[in-house]
Formats: sequence, C-alpha cells, structure tokens
Amino acid sequence: MAAIKVRAGSGDAPPHLLEAIDIGLEDLSLASPVKGETSVEVDLELQDFWLVYIRLGDVETGFGVDVSKRPAELLECVVDGLQEAFIEFRQGAIPRCPFHEHPLRVAAEGEVAWWYCPGPSDWRRRVGSLAADEAYQAAIQTGPR
Repeated sequence: MAAIKVRAGSGDAPPHLLEAIDIGLEDLSLASPVKGETSVEVDLELQDFWLVYIRLGDVETGFGVDVSKRPAELLECVVDGLQEAFIEFRQGAIPRCPFHEHPLRVAAEGEVAWWYCPGPSDWRRRVGSLAADEAYQAAIQTGPR
C-alpha cells in the first residue's frame, strides 16, 4: 500500500480522509498492481478544500477534495480522483467493469459509495469490497463477455 504523508505545515490529516485514500488505493491497486513506488501527499492548508497528490514513480498528479462533503460523498470524490490518476498513469480501464472494456464508475448513494457499471448493467459493488469479491475477481480474470 502507498505511504500517505501530510505536507509540512498542514496540520493533522482527518482520519476519514486517510481512510478514504486507503480504501480507494486498495481497490485500485488490486485492479492494476502498482509497479514502483506509489505515494500520496495531502495538503490541508486551505480551509475549505484539501489537495491530494498521488505519485507513481516519477509522475505526479493531484485533485481537490471539498471538506464539506458527507462521508460517502467524500469517499466518492477521493476514489474518483485516485481512479483518474490510475487511468492516466496506466492508460487503461481501472478498475475494469467485469462485463465490458470500460472502467467502473463511482457514485455515492445515501451513506454508501458504490462502484457501478455505466453501461447496460445493474451490477454494483460497495467501494472497498473488490478485494474480497470472488465473483468480481473471477470475472476480471476471464475478461469481458
């Protein structure tokens, strides 16, 4: 798993932000094993907005997180930002839909953030559950139908 660092002078990172990063990295790393070092830095200096930087090897990108979001929306925002970085770095669908070639999408619904197929399917799984989902693991190993 990636090391998560808080940039100097930013204060302490809120546990729910660090947890959202860990959950997102777990699902995304599972879908696309990371070769080389992955690191995440969090900048909390702005009052209403956190900045998250992700580095894979010597490539770095980042995204912002609105601090006012509910927990499921925060998880959606963090996972979406991490997913965009992984797609950019890996040039592929991450995590891949078990039925199609496109990546899964993430959306918060109520108090839960979900991975879902944006195509003609009602398939969805809770964000953070892909590692334990044997059916998902088997489907991505065999490829799209």
